[in-house]
Amino acid sequence: MNKLKDRLSGLVSKDKSLGAAATALLIAVVVVFNVIIFNVTSAYGLYMYSPEVTDLSISGNTDSLYKGISDGKKVTIAFCMEEEDLKNHDTGSFVWQTVKQFEERYDFIELKYVNILTKRDEKGEMFPINKFITQDDNGNDIPIRTNSVIFYEGDGENFRVVTDHYTSAGFADFFCLDSSGSAYAYIGEEIVASMISWVLHDEHPTVYLTEKHGETADISFGNMLTCAGYNVQTVNLRDKLSIPSDVAMVIISNPTSDFYRMMDGFLGQSEIEKLEDYLDRGGSVYVTLDPLTRELPVLEEFLEGRGITISSIKGADGKKVRALVRDSANSVTTDGYSFIAEFADSPAASRVNTILSSYLDTPVLISGVAGLELNGELGAQPLLVTSGSSSLVAEGREIDGEGGYAIAALSERQNDDGSFGRVIVIPSIYMTAADALVSEGYSNGDFLYALFSAYCGSTAAPIG
Repeated sequence: MNKLKDRLSGLVSKDKSLGAAATALLIAVVVVFNVIIFNVTSAYGLYMYSPEVTDLSISGNTDSLYKGISDGKKVTIAFCMEEEDLKNHDTGSFVWQTVKQFEERYDFIELKYVNILTKRDEKGEMFPINKFITQDDNGNDIPIRTNSVIFYEGDGENFRVVTDHYTSAGFADFFCLDSSGSAYAYIGEEIVASMISWVLHDEHPTVYLTEKHGETADISFGNMLTCAGYNVQTVNLRDKLSIPSDVAMVIISNPTSDFYRMMDGFLGQSEIEKLEDYLDRGGSVYVTLDPLTRELPVLEEFLEGRGITISSIKGADGKKVRALVRDSANSVTTDGYSFIAEFADSPAASRVNTILSSYLDTPVLISGVAGLELNGELGAQPLLVTSGSSSLVAEGREIDGEGGYAIAALSERQNDDGSFGRVIVIPSIYMTAADALVSEGYSNGDFLYALFSAYCGSTAAPIG
């Protein structure tokens, strides 16, 4: 587990000055169970601003998560703290209030309060706490603490443990933290709903995040992938012989160096050939790119082969310069580079929007995004577009003013065996930034949940 955490802790977004579109990418806390870690020193503690009236009512959108999978099953949520202490805990009380509502709403949920010293619950019965101790990659026990929350189904063969290892206040995994370690959002309903759904499902699709190309990803994205029901692993495609067919999605997140081709005369497959072979067996590849990184010829050629080209011009130095989209009509900033995206008029966009709109009707916020040129004959179609009054800008000047540019796209191609190979491209690093995923009034996270549900094998995404 430590090895995975060490690898993925390097996949943290960095502020890359996207002109006026650049904002400090707020770092969200991760659900710490086989995904990604966020080190917050105990010196910061956890500050939670609490207004006089706090509405912690759960939305009820979680009902759809449990249809058909909760029948006959029982889920236990065990706090490792006595109830009275939990109710008076600065941050744990928020989690307790949320969990209590889940218990009242769903008759298959039971609560327990466990003393981790005596290993007895509130009824004085022995609790098998050692059963929920897991090991890291080095074989070291990952301890259960007083701020741990254990979710398990039945006798506990299928379980998840959420533990705050990184702050002194505890329960930080149910909050989003900014870079100073202060909580700016409570996401307890999403975490609790997702963990209940996780233990109710017997199988969980795997996603691979590629590495060794300078990939970065905001920690909140890893948190979101776990909440969507995925097992998250990293993969070095140079070492991996092939991508298994049962991998639900391969994620290429903001690489800064290119993938490689196999030189003539060498045996084996290149990274791109492995991706192509995976797509030919019904795989899905999700790609995000920072428009301001240098040219990546091999990766971009791979995308062009699927009908998706990043808009660009030849710069003064002869090198390719990607074109950013400016949309003043839908802008949320004065410069026009941060704006509300629109759903495209395409079958792919309609499928995603149908899933999303059944839960909520809030817009997607995008910033610092390049335009996309799509070749429909190769299976490409737009997902998100800009307004008709938008323009493309490169090297500080407008190069096109026709508007209606694709800024997120899906390429779908049916294989000989009847499966579909899919490539999704979003040429921005902002879509999965913490302050975009967890923000009032916008639905970036839910858009991605709907996208993964429609095309990438997610069966447990907590939309809405």
